[in-house]
Formats: sequence, C-alpha cells, structure tokens
Amino acid sequence: MRFISINTKLTLIAAILTIVLSIAGYFTINLSVQRAYNKIEESLNNTLLGAARNTNGDTLEKLAQLVPPYDPSADYKSATYQAKIAPALSTTLYQDQMRWLDTIHQLNPHAHTSLSKALSPIRSSS
Repeated sequence: MRFISINTKLTLIAAILTIVLSIAGYFTINLSVQRAYNKIEESLNNTLLGAARNTNGDTLEKLAQLVPPYDPSADYKSATYQAKIAPALSTTLYQDQMRWLDTIHQLNPHAHTSLSKALSPIRSSS
C-alpha cells in the first residue's frame, strides 16, 4: 500500500468539498430565484385580474369611441393630437378610469409595466 501524505489528503478533501458545495449552492440559488420570480408573477397577475374584474367594459367602450384610433406614428404630445382628445379628457368616464388606474398603480406600481407588455401584441395587430 502506497503512502499518501496528509497534505495530499487534505487538498483532495478540500477540492471535493468545494465542488460539492458549489453544486449545492448553484441549485439553492437557482431554486430561490425561480421561487421569487414565480411569486412576483403571481402577484402581478393577481393585481391585473383584480383590476380587470373591477373594470366596466361598456364604460371603456364609450370612452374608446371618444378618442381617435391608436396610431403608432402619431405624435401624442403635439397640440393637434391634444386638441383631438381634449373632449374625452374632460369626461367623467375618463376621470373615473384614471382614478381606477391610479388606485391599481398605488397597490402595485409594477402592474402598469406588466399591463403594457400584455397589451403590446394587441396594439401591434390593430
């Protein structure tokens, strides 16, 4: 039987422990990050579902009839466009909708971003 020095044994044990702990750490971090993403996604979905449940579709349809159709090339800050939408902005339909969206934003500030991403395919197909 060959003699193996204590230094070699300790180095080998340290290398094995480093590899095992690195692998365990990777899987632990990966699992934690995935759980965090799932909780964030669930929270945003719950916020948006709650917002949708309290939204009156008939009222939104009436409001949509007051504004010009979506145009990706429009300059929304121009005086011409602002004049087109001024009548809609002064209605109680619009004010009520803005209050509701503000409430959603106060409950979950990230919900607006999620809603914008969810609506982007709808806007591009219009």
